[in-house]
Amino acid sequence: MFELAADTVALLALAAFFAGIIDSIAGGGGLITIPALLLAGMPPVETLGTNKLQGLFGSGSATIAYAGKGHVDLRRQLPAATFALIGSALGAIAATVVPAEIMQAALPVLLIAIALYFALKPNMGDVDRTERISPFLFGLTVVPAIGFYDGLFGWKAEMVPTEEAGGYGMFTLHGKLVAGLGPLMDPAMPPAWSVYVSVTDAGATAAKASAAGGQVVVAPMDIFESGRMAVLQDPLATFVSIWQPKEHIGAQLVNEPGTFVWNELATTDLARSKAFYTTVFGWGLSEDTEEAAAFTVDGNVVCGAHPAREGEFPAWSVWFAVADCDAAAARATELGGALLMPPNDMDFGRAALVADPHGAVFGING
Repeated sequence: MFELAADTVALLALAAFFAGIIDSIAGGGGLITIPALLLAGMPPVETLGTNKLQGLFGSGSATIAYAGKGHVDLRRQLPAATFALIGSALGAIAATVVPAEIMQAALPVLLIAIALYFALKPNMGDVDRTERISPFLFGLTVVPAIGFYDGLFGWKAEMVPTEEAGGYGMFTLHGKLVAGLGPLMDPAMPPAWSVYVSVTDAGATAAKASAAGGQVVVAPMDIFESGRMAVLQDPLATFVSIWQPKEHIGAQLVNEPGTFVWNELATTDLARSKAFYTTVFGWGLSEDTEEAAAFTVDGNVVCGAHPAREGEFPAWSVWFAVADCDAAAARATELGGALLMPPNDMDFGRAALVADPHGAVFGING
């Protein structure tokens, strides 16, 4: 049994008091209590459990107070709370199986990263906003997706709290942007990962795409001060999006476990696809055969293409790096995903295809 001296208990109580104030206002009291408990010598798992119990009282009492004044509709938040409960339970189970020495080393690093992120991130403001997605739909779609990718890659989600964003958010890893998420804009479209190509002029690129036989599905438009985007289809009706960066360049972390590593096009006509993408984006070719193509930018290979195999849907795919492909594939199924192609050795390493709980397909490589 872990024991504490009376003076240590008093200091921890003081830390819990201030953590409760922070939790009641904006959350994040664990930035105080977790370091305090670790410094007191408490084991990592007990530290996390104690912090969550303390946080429950701070957040719970604040929720009751806010609801009593009409700022929170508890019934409408029930779906999101339910999914959060499930995700928290899974996370707690996972924490109990991670070796104590790893937890002991990782927690301080994670806490410092989280503290720096909240200290340096732009202020989102506190303006009343019009609802763009119901709490039930948010809880049914976005919350499980956040939990899945958090469990698989360690991502955290930061939702953009503006009316115009329409429920859009960003995934981060180690405090850096790695991907985006949002509700489907067209209910007829299946959940999927979108591929964006960075361009210097979205309008000029869209015009090139039209001239090369493609179609502009969504005309170039500004996304706040972040950048300018458009959605295109190549001559074979494959979707690809373009992004003209301003304040937001795109992924800030790539080519390491838990981040984007590759895009691959499965096409019904490799020759036409190569002609289109080299013309529109100015890509070069380092590999050019009837069976495969490797596209380059300034001599560096950036993505590839191959003829769609039997049963393979012609589209761009997104691949993420992992430390252990077999372990990541197993973890994906544990989190409610599906294994579409089991891990196998390929010329670029060990790889697998999985789908998240909503059916969005992506590859893992490592």
